[in-house]
Amino acid sequence: MKFELSTFKAITSCSILMFANLSAQTTFAINSEVISKLKSEQSMVYPITTKEVEYHPFVKGKVPTYMYGLFLESKKIFEQEYNDYMKVPHKPNSYVPSVVEEYPKMLEEEKSFSEDEKYMDGLVKSNVIAKRNAYIIDRDQPITNIEELKGNYKEISSTMLISGEDVDNRFLKNELSDDLREYLKYPPGKSNTLMQNIDTGKFYLVLYDTFQNIIGINDTGNVEKLLASMGYKTYGQNEQKYITTKHYKIPCDAIFYNTLKRDKDYLKKIDTWFDQMQGLRKQALSYNPKFDNYIRIYRLQRNRMSKADISAWTTLTKSAMALNKQFVALNDKLWGVNYDVLDKSYLKNSNDFDNYLGASMGVLGL
Repeated sequence: MKFELSTFKAITSCSILMFANLSAQTTFAINSEVISKLKSEQSMVYPITTKEVEYHPFVKGKVPTYMYGLFLESKKIFEQEYNDYMKVPHKPNSYVPSVVEEYPKMLEEEKSFSEDEKYMDGLVKSNVIAKRNAYIIDRDQPITNIEELKGNYKEISSTMLISGEDVDNRFLKNELSDDLREYLKYPPGKSNTLMQNIDTGKFYLVLYDTFQNIIGINDTGNVEKLLASMGYKTYGQNEQKYITTKHYKIPCDAIFYNTLKRDKDYLKKIDTWFDQMQGLRKQALSYNPKFDNYIRIYRLQRNRMSKADISAWTTLTKSAMALNKQFVALNDKLWGVNYDVLDKSYLKNSNDFDNYLGASMGVLGL
């Protein structure tokens, strides 16, 4: 059976659905703004029920290797055919199927396998009976009244899989489980999220994109509150909130929110860093005519270039390299936050400096 949450059709041959892989639990709110977003995008939310079930936990043990597993499957087929043939009396000189000869040979061949060829480390079902709470999804009953979702939530897990059918008497049909991922050796990915209403204790399942939208709205609200406490105002554009500093336009997203929480002076600092970079750019532009002169000389003279010119060119290049390190240091401070520079001409002619410096370092071997 196949199962795909977005349309509740099918998924893969192993009948499972992969959940997103988030590094830690996230708490958030579903408020009127979130409800409006869910309605406008016709987002699907599914209730999750829980029930206590008995099961046999899987423990570390030895399982057949892939090749030995294939051998055992063939052996089982041959054994059945061999036993069926041997149960029936046969006349002398009657037809003898090849399995009568091949099955004994397989038994002898099996004796030649080493333990490492036969078994490897894996998970095996224990004899112990344990109890657990199973998360079960009803794929045919999405929530129709989105308003009932209002409340405070936490993300339970985004690394689960959904079993499309009973699996080895371990996982129930439509069960969500982290253990299923390890059991099936399924790779990580981002698809859906299991969340719990902190106020009611109820569980729900949403698409990962829907979860991201919810978190995005929460992050924007958190940024606005933090900025308001610092005396800043935001504005909306294309369904996104922004703040404008002296030099930058910054989206109010999770990255910016976390940065601002760590450093409330960040907005002042980035404008200061921009002014410092502009000062470095002015210095860099003064190098361009000198670089151009030495590169033209090199193109004309090549190996006949004088030692004096080479020495002066080398000194110039090393000085420009030191200046470039200052650029890199300032860029590293700005790295991580999404921003848009308001002055679109700020990089004018800066590519010339990069090209001159790169060419000079290459020729001079610096």
